[in-house]
Amino acid sequence: MEKKQPTVVIESNHTLGHDFENKLAKLLNENGLIANIISCNPGDYSVDIIASFNYQIILIQCKNVEKSIGSPELQKIESAFRRFGKEVLGIIVYNSEKLKNPLMKQANIWWKSCCPEIKIMNEHKIICFFKNKQKKTEKKTIEYLNPYADECSFGRFVIKGFRAEKCIVYSPY
Repeated sequence: MEKKQPTVVIESNHTLGHDFENKLAKLLNENGLIANIISCNPGDYSVDIIASFNYQIILIQCKNVEKSIGSPELQKIESAFRRFGKEVLGIIVYNSEKLKNPLMKQANIWWKSCCPEIKIMNEHKIICFFKNKQKKTEKKTIEYLNPYADECSFGRFVIKGFRAEKCIVYSPY
């Protein structure tokens, strides 16, 4: 009689990375952001999630690893973020259960001196970051009561003899 070999299931880093991306995208969507996972090849240092919040475009690189990020990897991530222009917000989100210090010593020095605009935080802090950003945005609301203008234009849209009970102006950034 032939013995059956036990089945071994191996979970790759690729699969674990996708699980973390899915978990993070769901968490972002549940907390007021619009987040979508970008399908790319593993290990290409590309953007994993593209999100938006109050008209701000956010690019997210997920790190579901136990080893801190080194300088070469950080430089590749920064390069990927910069391809999209200065107006976007780049964030590296790491798994707090696996990683306590997200950057190696040299990468931390390089980050502080060359790309401090890139945010680095875990999956819990990113939610707090956007909740605080929402509070700041809400404070920028201005109300005009009974405004009147001979002419009011919004791009190519023009209104003559404009009157309103109330106009609310807010800055989403």
